[in-house]
Amino acid sequence: MKWRSLEESGPSQDTRPLRELFAERKALIARYVPPETQAIHAQVIAELKEKGLAGGILLVGGKFPAFTLKDHNDRPVSSAELLSKGRLVICFFRGRWCPFCVGQLEAMNLIVPQIEQARASLIAISPQSAKQSFFMHDQHKL
Repeated sequence: MKWRSLEESGPSQDTRPLRELFAERKALIARYVPPETQAIHAQVIAELKEKGLAGGILLVGGKFPAFTLKDHNDRPVSSAELLSKGRLVICFFRGRWCPFCVGQLEAMNLIVPQIEQARASLIAISPQSAKQSFFMHDQHKL
């Protein structure tokens, strides 16, 4: 199975729309991931939709609660510290194992110059360990 998070290193230069990239990755998953595993994924997604979690999503421009999280070097970083440098564009992702997350982060990385021009910083937040975040940061130049 081929997707960037597993086989390649370095930043992606693929500028295709995410919808196209994700359709390609979804087809690979359908081809290589066992049907039982796909059924579990589908069940979890259905349960999350049923719980209505999407209704609690913070919208663009919304007020984010204060936080302190560890960065890819395992150092604590607070939202106050980040906000002292300007506005934030926050992207949540599951982990470096997720081909969709890697695709979205690489696409976001391509627009960092525009984000910085708007006096903002791109911040990616994940539940993965600092070690995995470091690997992802290093491998994909994020």
